[in-house]
Amino acid sequence: MVESNGNGVVESAYPPNLQNTQEIPDGANAVVSGSIPSWLKGSMLTCGAGMFHFKEGSVKHLLDGMAMLSKISINGESSTVSVVQKYLKSKAFERSMEAGKPCTTLMGTPFVVQPLRPFGPYEFTDNCLGPLHEENKGEIFLQSDGSTYFFQIDPETLEPIEKNHYLKMFSLYSMRPLPLEDENGDLYNLGGTITGSLQCQILRMKKENRSKPLKERWDIICQIPSRMKTSGSILRCFGMSKNYVVFVEQPAVVNAMKMTATYIKQYAMMDWLEWHPDFCNRFHVVSKETGAVIKTEFLSFAAFYGVSILNAFEDGNNNLVVDCIALPNTDIMKALLLENLTSPDESMGNIYSGSIVRYVIPLIEELGDADDNDNYIEDDYDEAQAIRKGDKVVLIPEVITIGVDFAIANKNYTGKPYKYAYAINSYARKGAEVGNCVMKVDLETQETKYWKGLEGQVPSYPIFIPNPDAESEDDGVLIFGVTAGIADNNENEAASANSVVFMDAKSFTEIARASFKDKIVAAWIHGIFLPQC
Repeated sequence: MVESNGNGVVESAYPPNLQNTQEIPDGANAVVSGSIPSWLKGSMLTCGAGMFHFKEGSVKHLLDGMAMLSKISINGESSTVSVVQKYLKSKAFERSMEAGKPCTTLMGTPFVVQPLRPFGPYEFTDNCLGPLHEENKGEIFLQSDGSTYFFQIDPETLEPIEKNHYLKMFSLYSMRPLPLEDENGDLYNLGGTITGSLQCQILRMKKENRSKPLKERWDIICQIPSRMKTSGSILRCFGMSKNYVVFVEQPAVVNAMKMTATYIKQYAMMDWLEWHPDFCNRFHVVSKETGAVIKTEFLSFAAFYGVSILNAFEDGNNNLVVDCIALPNTDIMKALLLENLTSPDESMGNIYSGSIVRYVIPLIEELGDADDNDNYIEDDYDEAQAIRKGDKVVLIPEVITIGVDFAIANKNYTGKPYKYAYAINSYARKGAEVGNCVMKVDLETQETKYWKGLEGQVPSYPIFIPNPDAESEDDGVLIFGVTAGIADNNENEAASANSVVFMDAKSFTEIARASFKDKIVAAWIHGIFLPQC
């Protein structure tokens, strides 16, 4: 797919969402149609892949693009939207620009031996393409689960304030890039460490610790050893209810031996990942108060690749409800290789989309008098079951909807019973009713509403902003970016345009659109909204 005319890569061989994006350091105004609610005022900070191609070569994976930070300023009273976007000035970005090709190990792009350092040492990339989160007012962090580095970002200038290393700062080799905040203002997260063996740590940052130096904020409340000696579950599937946190140990694991052999074998990060379907997912339920793990072993009926936990809550009947975004395997990672995303033979045809699935976990320390094959779950759930199998409990989920790559819920309902989820289906199409769409899912009735743009348009991950005077869970605005993608028709100017769409979440109808003349990174990966004070 990469073409060269002797002066560098020909980007026109790629659809617009896989072409390079220019910085807009001085800002650009959008043309706004429709009506933005007057209460919606603030800035949305997003991160997405903005550069894939260099003078002498391209990255190989969608998640390998150089990180572009965007600040989308919204004023509902004046109905104005503007954007500033800048590349994260990481060492990986600067080295690649200087060399004219990608120079560090990325998700699908193998390590390249540096001419000045042919014998090492190997370095992890510091290209952080992931979520942003706020720990204190105006204190924004950018993390990535594919990198050992994280940055503090100035929300006004989008410039990095400081770069830190998980190992040096927290004695961790990895950390889940998106902590969860409970109603007390405490943050919870996952970290991976090697202390004699591979372990997952459950971390907590008490509200009163947020003012401490960064290194002193997190406390360890629990350590969970890996089921495998040389491999550890990816730290992605993590949820929280009022009294518990739950970590889903997956059959998708990172092989530590392959990681250490990266320099010799010239591996990409994808090469570290192994899929062991014989190991079903294990649900670790941990008390937030004591850090104790419920002794009962809970296993999924079938192996799944957990993209994330949408939400978790206690149902009042001594059960923990856990809603996951689940795929049947890790093939989606191969599907996101640029050669597959641009292949005319629809090479992604055999890649399945994910599903929202609901597991119900009985909060029991002992199995009691139940016989084998007895179900611990009462009749409140139509399909979800928790079946005793010897000294274990096997969880059978209820499938709520299929065709989902990623989903979110109203953050005000984190850890609580809730009704609605907002999802996208974009790159993995098989099993989806509509590809390249945004969805609203009623988790109780399983009714699903769809939004779909013009042919070839790809939406970003949606961001839900609740109305400050909300009268219902879905009273708010859903915001997502739209850009031209996989099946793009370059002759269709409207389909190729970059825009930000505003949806009324309750009626699930488009209420406004901000269109930009300049190309923006509309396919962002997560984002946060900072209200204007």
